[in-house]
Amino acid sequence: MTRRRLLVSWIGNTDLGVMCRDLPAADREDILAAARLRLGDAAGAGPLRTAVDVGGFDDVHLLSNFPAAVNAHYKKWLGRPATIHPVVLTDPTDYAQVFGVADRVLAALRRRPGRDAEWCILLSPGTPAMTAVWVLLGKSRYPARFYQTFQGRLTEATIPYDLIEEYVPEVFRTPDVYLQRLAASGAGEVRGFEDVIGESQAIRGAKGLAARAAVRDVPVILLGESGTGKEEFARAIHAASRRRDRPFLAVNCGAIPGELQEAELFGHAKGAFTGADRERPGAFSLADGGTLFLDELGECPASLQVKLLRVLQPPTGKGPCHRAFEMVGGKPVAADVRVIAATNRDLPAAIRDGRFREDLYYRLSVIEIALPPLRERGGDVPRLADHLLGRVNVQFAGHEPGYKHKSLSSAAKEFLSRCPWPGNVRQLQNVLVRAAVLTDGGTIDSADLEAAIGPPAAGSADRILDHPLGKPFNLEDHLDEIRRVYLRRAMAEARGNKSRASLLLGMKHYQTLAAQLERLGVEWRADE
Repeated sequence: MTRRRLLVSWIGNTDLGVMCRDLPAADREDILAAARLRLGDAAGAGPLRTAVDVGGFDDVHLLSNFPAAVNAHYKKWLGRPATIHPVVLTDPTDYAQVFGVADRVLAALRRRPGRDAEWCILLSPGTPAMTAVWVLLGKSRYPARFYQTFQGRLTEATIPYDLIEEYVPEVFRTPDVYLQRLAASGAGEVRGFEDVIGESQAIRGAKGLAARAAVRDVPVILLGESGTGKEEFARAIHAASRRRDRPFLAVNCGAIPGELQEAELFGHAKGAFTGADRERPGAFSLADGGTLFLDELGECPASLQVKLLRVLQPPTGKGPCHRAFEMVGGKPVAADVRVIAATNRDLPAAIRDGRFREDLYYRLSVIEIALPPLRERGGDVPRLADHLLGRVNVQFAGHEPGYKHKSLSSAAKEFLSRCPWPGNVRQLQNVLVRAAVLTDGGTIDSADLEAAIGPPAAGSADRILDHPLGKPFNLEDHLDEIRRVYLRRAMAEARGNKSRASLLLGMKHYQTLAAQLERLGVEWRADE
């Protein structure tokens, strides 16, 4: 039986330029403006339409970084059934970005029915980075035949080397094969990391390190601002590890009253204190065989840090995750627990200030992963917003019969991309929930999101910049208001550490910051 032939390609600038020659003048100018192109002088139908017209492919899948209206015009002009996969690329010459989106689309195609089709990749459209990535993917993870066009003809491209037969077996002969495969692969492909969304260089680096850490039973510490997704990363590491079928338990160290912290973590024996009418296991026992996630580790008091230090040191001759401890009340207990910790505190600064034990820090930070704030994640926001809104839709639909699923308009995604997101992914999630509640129709637009975010807080820069000119306006007074906003924000992000806050503000000395805080009477809160 003849296999179906599936063609995969980018839509390139040349393809759109050729299409525009056939469009009415008004449509042509709109498309060229939307795609930021000039009318091309290439002859013929362009590489993509040439391949579709003469190649006899059964299915055509096209990746496009162009606006939806441009994609719709091209699909109609192509004249044959095709599926267009919209992707977001801030730089089509960035190999990491191109690899991420191409790998994601091919992985999704492979999961569809009929995945035994013969895969064909057209190399001609797109940037050199896109062509190089196609070759790497088509010669390794997604074996494919390569095609290219020239002067209206479609020919098969023969690649003069074979990664499968020559390079990969050599890698597989090395002693740590799985780690090397993870180092070369996208974390989204690793089991457990499917829901860690993002293709920016910052998040891919964090995902790659986390995927490799998952393989070994070593402690991991996750660092980052509030709302950056530390618990999601911890769950992904657990799901990608050999412990995936055992418990994952999250404990917020900052939320447990001081007098109960030891009992919550290690359990208590019957009669250990007033009201202890029965034995109760603690978090370490409940997580036996699995993973214990200690969130807000930086909030632990000194007394608890000492106990954690002892528990995290395996006895001689035992495995790296063997935990020996005593319940409150003296009963000895043992458990096999991998520990992942997280904090938004500056732990090195806390160590210098005597608020955190240096030996505990080094015992936990065998693998240290810094999670980037959302403002540093490039073009991740639109795709992340789609993913989070999908979760919201599922949640609402499960409790509300007749709920109409929401989607984000192009203007809404552009609006989200421009927002600074001081509350990171958590703030984005909350805004999408509010927008889904407040929007009547099926499409959330930028105005809906603006309403969901709400007006700027009193004293914010937006409110300051709205002041009318004229009496009693005083420029110096209002510049001081702006200074207060940024001083307050820097102190909040630095969790009160003046040295770090001064670096965030571009000041050479923390004394300059201290003087301005005092002069302007700035008060701050760590949760701002």
